[in-house]
Amino acid sequence: MAYYNTNGLKGKMLSRSIKKTETQDNIRMAFFKKHKTKSWTPHEVWKICFTKSTPITSVRRSISDLTNDEFLVFTKRRVLSPYNGKEGLYKLNTNTI
Repeated sequence: MAYYNTNGLKGKMLSRSIKKTETQDNIRMAFFKKHKTKSWTPHEVWKICFTKSTPITSVRRSISDLTNDEFLVFTKRRVLSPYNGKEGLYKLNTNTI
């Protein structure tokens, strides 16, 4: 699971940000493992697992990374998002656990 250092952090700040990303990814992975038979949108995961201080973009990044690492799969289904756009549904890849 990756941390994208787009703002050029160094030293302790970089270490803290990497640790925070790992923690958030672990929370999301545990959530998908707990609910392995259901598909979820990033907004649903965000509402259940995090407070509003966690940006939805962090949830999307994590879900993308977990999908790229084959821990999650995109179901190819989309639903209406809270902002009237389409949002993909993801679920645990039971072939890799």
